[in-house]
Amino acid sequence: MAHPPSVDAVRRGALELEPDLGALPGGLLTGLCRLALCPGPAGESAAETVRWSRDLLGEPSGEKLPALVILLAAELYDLPFGDIVVCNDPACAMGAFFSRSGARRVWLCRGQKLTLADGRRLADVLTETGLEVVPFGTTNRCLVGELAEGWAQGDGAVWAASGSFRLAGFVEHLGIGELAELVWGTGGPAAVLLDDWLEPAPRLAGLPTFIIPAGGPGFAVGTDPDDAPAEDRLRPLFELLRGRLLGG
Repeated sequence: MAHPPSVDAVRRGALELEPDLGALPGGLLTGLCRLALCPGPAGESAAETVRWSRDLLGEPSGEKLPALVILLAAELYDLPFGDIVVCNDPACAMGAFFSRSGARRVWLCRGQKLTLADGRRLADVLTETGLEVVPFGTTNRCLVGELAEGWAQGDGAVWAASGSFRLAGFVEHLGIGELAELVWGTGGPAAVLLDDWLEPAPRLAGLPTFIIPAGGPGFAVGTDPDDAPAEDRLRPLFELLRGRLLGG
């Protein structure tokens, strides 16, 4: 039985066939090689890599579009390809995640991102999924101790941030790692929401994460909400991420 060649062998072969591929970010080229891997000689996978690259730089078919969007997201956010799924409405998907996890109410830090870039209030989105929202802390000060004191069975918590909004002055907020330690000790669910986010992701400490690049569809990381967007919503996201990474 034939086995797939090594990624390195496919990469070398693809660069021989299409030297301009060397201008791609290293993670993108490696990812294209992985998408193209098939049993048999390295040359066959190399030729398939070139075809995938032309889709990446051109107009990909609807069949290849989801994989290419995830590949671009993995490179932009510095996250493993296999941990990412495309998601039609990440904020609603996060609410569904809490409901599936048995949460009845969700804690939100008052100083974090409570209004999404598309104008919706995060509290309203969560309430619409059947959750009770409990704000805690102040705009500049949200500490894990306060959250721990009020925590009860059936609680969950969100760590939320925006790529386009930062509080100025003295700010003291719990970190993702602190939240992760709290919920590991209590057994309750927690999640990270990154809104209007087009930069590398912070360290996620193993928490399920929902990313909204610029309104509209986005990504779930570490969980699968089974909420895939239609092609006509996915294609603008592909173009946004490609432009962010490759320009043009």
